[in-house]
Amino acid sequence: MSDAQTIISELATNAVVHGDRESAEVWAYLSRHPSPRLNLKVFDAAPWRGSGAADPAATVTPTAPITGEQASDAYRGRGLMLVNALTGEAGGCWGIHPTRRRLGPDPVPGKAVYFTVPLPKSSAAALPPPAPGPLPERLRELAGARGLRSLVSLGEATVVHFGAGLWVWVKDRALLCELPGRGLVRYPPSDAVEVVEQMVRLCEESTADGAAPLVPSWDMC
Repeated sequence: MSDAQTIISELATNAVVHGDRESAEVWAYLSRHPSPRLNLKVFDAAPWRGSGAADPAATVTPTAPITGEQASDAYRGRGLMLVNALTGEAGGCWGIHPTRRRLGPDPVPGKAVYFTVPLPKSSAAALPPPAPGPLPERLRELAGARGLRSLVSLGEATVVHFGAGLWVWVKDRALLCELPGRGLVRYPPSDAVEVVEQMVRLCEESTADGAAPLVPSWDMC
């Protein structure tokens, strides 16, 4: 976990030095889909202009190698080059996406720089069980804390609607949602936090009518 400590230190430093330091937050949670992993994110309320923004960051794409000059111009330092290298060595992912605050009193919009680290089998076996209580209510509670209103439809399965075509289908103790580029994804009940993170991300990425991405994210996997 020493590499994870180095990565989170670099990301937190970037948020404090180059972002909105007053709103900076560090998030950590576990997820099981598609395999057990540790998710760490550093949030700040400075806007993320997306990978298509008209600045040097636009030259750094998920399919292009990150050069020293690009990283320096786009991110004001070599910290993210280190993040890229260490995350790759660990077999994880990292990137940037728009989201909303989690820990403050108001779910203000901003961006999160994240990375994931696969968990070894010994750690994966010790993951805690899902939080108790009905899954739909758990989703609504988590989403409400992030400023997402939701409606619940009851039928053959329970569907939690978040508007703009965003929904989660709760069936057979599983969470199913449709994600752009990934189709229908089935999450275990323990991944409720990750599912809501995806809903918040999609909400922030979309235009008012949900027709097209407004602020594209950037994922290095």
